Amino acid sequence: MRGATRILEEIKLAQRLAEAFDSTAPVRAKIDQNGLGHDAVDMLKTWAENTRHRGQIVGVIVSEPSGHDDPCTVKLLLNERAEMWLATRIPLQPHPATGVGRLRLRTDRNAAIQLTTPQLGYNSGGPIVVESRKSMKSRGMNSTDRAKAVLLAPYELDPIIRRGGLLV
Repeated sequence: MRGATRILEEIKLAQRLAEAFDSTAPVRAKIDQNGLGHDAVDMLKTWAENTRHRGQIVGVIVSEPSGHDDPCTVKLLLNERAEMWLATRIPLQPHPATGVGRLRLRTDRNAAIQLTTPQLGYNSGGPIVVESRKSMKSRGMNSTDRAKAVLLAPYELDPIIRRGGLLV
């Protein structure tokens, strides 16, 4: 419950910020639903129904198969986790001509380090995989929870509608 309460505080803060900018878009909170996040998602959805906040709660289960591949093509990514990491890593890469990525994120030092921790590889069937937490632990690396939170922010499970360059 403590985690859900902390997320609720952030949702309310984001709602006040959105109101200051006259935004009508709902505040979206994407939460890793594996493990402890499952209870937080349920609690936050209940609080939304009880009008304790107006945020849109999106539970993400990153171990599920990636659903964004065209069924007529070879499956490139093993799961949502691999898709989330790649979908954000690619726009962060510096453009050769400018040296600046298409996406820039302000993160603390720990999150920045964690963003570079997992290695990419392929499984025997061919899809791209992101190194598992178990494998990272065997290399002496810590959890990537902060990086995962950063990656969830721009990541969308469903296709995005773009209006005038803004995500809706």
